[in-house]
Amino acid sequence: MRLLLQEKDQRIEDLRRDKETLSIFAHYFKSLEYRRLEESSEAVVPEVREKKTWEI
Repeated sequence: MRLLLQEKDQRIEDLRRDKETLSIFAHYFKSLEYRRLEESSEAVVPEVREKKTWEI
């Protein structure tokens, strides 16, 4: 019984560590995507501003 509880506690700790690691990666990739979108919109906006309304 004690061995089973130790294994359960170890598994819970492993899962918590994995969750933390995945959260870090998720945060990184979300911010990366935001930066990518921000950069691409900056490149598109001047192009749209140069065109006349009837050309769009």
